[in-house]
Amino acid sequence: MTDQPILALHHASKSFGPVQALVDVSLELYGGEAHALLGENGAGKSTLVKILAGVHRADGGELLLEGQPRTFYNTAEARDAGIAIIYQEPTLFADLTVAENVLMGRQPLKSGGRIDRRAMLSTVGEILRDLGVPLDPARPVRGLSIADQQIVEIAKAPVLPGARADHGRTDRSPDRSGNRTALPRCPRPARPWGSRSVHHSPAGGSLCGMPALHNHA
Repeated sequence: MTDQPILALHHASKSFGPVQALVDVSLELYGGEAHALLGENGAGKSTLVKILAGVHRADGGELLLEGQPRTFYNTAEARDAGIAIIYQEPTLFADLTVAENVLMGRQPLKSGGRIDRRAMLSTVGEILRDLGVPLDPARPVRGLSIADQQIVEIAKAPVLPGARADHGRTDRSPDRSGNRTALPRCPRPARPWGSRSVHHSPAGGSLCGMPALHNHA
C-alpha cells in the first residue's frame, strides 16, 4: 500500500431534490487493497460510487486522483482516468465472444484497421488467467451463467490503466454447475495502481482487507 491514496473523496455531499443522499462523506482508496463499502439500503453507497465514476457530480467536496483534484463530467472521463464500475447486472452482448465483450471499443488492430483477433484472444486469455478463471475467450457470452457473466464484466476493468471500482453484489450463490461464485476477490496481488471497492457484501469482511461503514445521512 502506498502512502498516498490513488483515489480519494473528501467531505462530499449530494442531494436529489429534498433528499440528502450524502453528507460530509470521505473515502480513500489505496493501491493493492480490496475496500468494502458497507451499509444499509439507502445509506448512499451507490451514490458515493457513482460520484467516483462520473455518473453523478457531488454538490460539495473534493475528488482527488493520485493527489490531484479532478472533476468527472461523465463516465467516459472517469473511464479514461482508469475508473470502472462493475454493476450488479451484466451489460454484455450475448452474441459476441467473451474476448469481444472484454475489449469492446479497444480491440487491437492490424494494418488497414482490421481487428487482430489472434491478439485479442491472447490478451483476454491472459486477463482471465490472471483472474484465475478458466473461461474460453473465444466462446460466445450467450449461455454463460450469471456468475460467469459477472466475471466477464470484471475482466473489462484490468484493460483500463487505473483504479477500479466494483459495484456488484457479492452474496450470489455458486452457479448451477457449482464451479464458481461471482465474488470480486483479489485473486492475485493487485497491480501497484489497482484498487477495488466492493459493497453490498455480507461477506465483505472475509473478502476485503479494508472495510468502511457508511450510515444514513
